[in-house]
Amino acid sequence: MFKSTDFSSINYLQTKSENLSFRHVFSDPSLPTLLLIHGNMTSSYMWITLIEPLKSKYNLLCPDLRGFGNSSYNSPIVGMEDFCDDIMEILNYLKIKIVMLIGLSLGGAVSLKFCAKYQKVVKGLVLIGSVGLGGYYYKRVDYGKETEEKMPDKEFLEKDPYVAGYSMVLMTKNHEFLQILLEKYLFNVGRRVSDTIFKRLIEEALLQKNYVDSMWALNIFNMTENFNGIMKGTNEIEKIQCPTLVIHGTKDKVIPLKEGVNIYHSLKNKKKAIEIMENLGHVPHMDDPEKISNILMKFFEELQKN
Repeated sequence: MFKSTDFSSINYLQTKSENLSFRHVFSDPSLPTLLLIHGNMTSSYMWITLIEPLKSKYNLLCPDLRGFGNSSYNSPIVGMEDFCDDIMEILNYLKIKIVMLIGLSLGGAVSLKFCAKYQKVVKGLVLIGSVGLGGYYYKRVDYGKETEEKMPDKEFLEKDPYVAGYSMVLMTKNHEFLQILLEKYLFNVGRRVSDTIFKRLIEEALLQKNYVDSMWALNIFNMTENFNGIMKGTNEIEKIQCPTLVIHGTKDKVIPLKEGVNIYHSLKNKKKAIEIMENLGHVPHMDDPEKISNILMKFFEELQKN
């Protein structure tokens, strides 16, 4: 592990196919490491509001998933497991053996998959506004009307009006439209980050190179024991045995609160908790950084005692 205290600095790891970027604040080798996994339509910069509150007690590692932020996208992902393997390569490179994991939205799905595959690496898990265990999917649109049918394949998904529309936003680097989108869905309880941070979030979102593939990976993600209409469940939720905290805002317009509640009830581990954040949205750590950082520190401090 090498020292760094500058979150704005971008670091890289060249793997067989990708140049993976990551931000890190490593001040003391004796401190535990928090691994923070961002969501869709964003990057590692999404964690900017938690760095100051947490860096004195933890080393922080914030990777850009393959195809997001400054990470390359040479080899298309097939599913969430590809992201997990990339993260493991970064951990091996930095010689980090144990982490406490925080996943936001799509990053929640990645984190759940990572916990199931690399159980010995994760000491504790926090899911913030996480995608549900049965995935996140669009329903088919037929003649302009949404049906109850799910997308049969990635090619069909790519033609969906919403997916095609956002793909065009990325292609044309449409800052204005993305600003409207973020304020409507991420900051629907009122934007509390500075104009500088908000502008940077837009710029980071427009770096995404894997939108359709990520959306399809969310469609086929299924860690339940049931068929989700597209993919048979793996029932990997049974493998999540580390202490887990679910955080979900009541005003989340991206992932409904019921998904977070369902994750909590589906967990088989004895040490689990849920924090339902009244009047906070999909990014509660940006809506109220102090409250969320205090909740995180309390959870991780309890982990350290055991």
